[in-house]
Amino acid sequence: MRDEVGRSYAAADVTLATGLVSALTLAVASAVAAGAKSLEAAVYLGEGDPDDAVLGGLGNVRLLTCAVDGTVRSDRHVNG
Repeated sequence: MRDEVGRSYAAADVTLATGLVSALTLAVASAVAAGAKSLEAAVYLGEGDPDDAVLGGLGNVRLLTCAVDGTVRSDRHVNG
């Protein structure tokens, strides 16, 4: 993902004994910890649908959802 000043963040899903922490959640946490006030765009690469609720409160974020081969499955804005 990219924040309002152009910084980029990347993450991967992490499986813990207590459950899964999604890549999108980790990337949002990294951005907020770095001082991001809003996000411009995020890309979710994987099967299924991302939990876009984690983008709440971070602006009108463009969210691209892609299959593992890079094919874009959806391109939409999430209003946070």
